[in-house]
Amino acid sequence: MAKMIRDLQMGDTAITIYENENGHFEARLTSGEHGDLLEIEKLGDGKLRIREMDIGSSTITMEQLAIMLVLTHADDELIEQIKKIKDKQL
Repeated sequence: MAKMIRDLQMGDTAITIYENENGHFEARLTSGEHGDLLEIEKLGDGKLRIREMDIGSSTITMEQLAIMLVLTHADDELIEQIKKIKDKQL
């Protein structure tokens, strides 16, 4: 069973961080109005599992996405990959 690590309240939304049985961090974005919206899990080897929780699609802010990536410890790898892509294009 996943262990809750942290819960950030952001107005109508909240981001809850869990550590699962595999030692991976999961971030779940929920809304008081819409319920569960999005879940991100940092796997390994530069991979993320992203699950949209609602039928259809969800709209989230860049800030919410950034917070979820930071709290799952996926931000540094993502920034590194973005830099590599930008360097190749220039």
